Amino acid sequence: MGFRRLPALRLPLAETTAAEELSLTQPAVSHHIRQLEEETDCRIFHRKKGELLLTEEGKIVVKYARRMAALHEKMGRDLADAARQLTTLRVGITHTAESGLAVVEGRVSDPSINAVMLDTDYLVCVASNNSPLAKQSMVTLSDLRRERMILRLPDSSTCNLFVSNLESVGLDIGDFNVVLEVDNIATIKDLSMVRETNLLYHRDFEHTDILRALTKLYGEMARLYQ
Repeated sequence: MGFRRLPALRLPLAETTAAEELSLTQPAVSHHIRQLEEETDCRIFHRKKGELLLTEEGKIVVKYARRMAALHEKMGRDLADAARQLTTLRVGITHTAESGLAVVEGRVSDPSINAVMLDTDYLVCVASNNSPLAKQSMVTLSDLRRERMILRLPDSSTCNLFVSNLESVGLDIGDFNVVLEVDNIATIKDLSMVRETNLLYHRDFEHTDILRALTKLYGEMARLYQ
């Protein structure tokens, strides 16, 4: 079966179904599973009522197996491009092994990833017209602590930016009355903090001319819609 075929399995599923999806016999599937578990020195699957289920260690193995499969596919594309003297580039909104470039909000800490800043914008505080805050020329953090707040989800760059700014002035998100967390950027719009939009690429990315062209194009389009 090998690591690259692991992501193809739609788990949980019956072991007999796994054999059919992989075009193997059931004993062959069991043999390959034992081989993978010996190679990783962990138990990847456990069986429950005739079904194959991933263990916690198995979930980690599958996560990296997906990356390995994506890199293997990318290698094939790059070799084909080299033979035809072409450059194929995939651009995503999240950075994965499949994408050569990604446009994301905020910064990344992965040392294998470089970034070119495309733009910055601001987070703003949105309040009802009936709110006393709407009549103020400036809203302070002390004002916000007395209000009910809606924020982005905790793992979002927007929320992380807000939290890091609070911590920089000795405050904690627990000091605020957060009543709702949403995954909708249109809902949360102001807090006078700069947010970056970055173009990410791997350190071994060689097409700097494409980076310059995309950065220039982004700047031209941003000016057009201002």
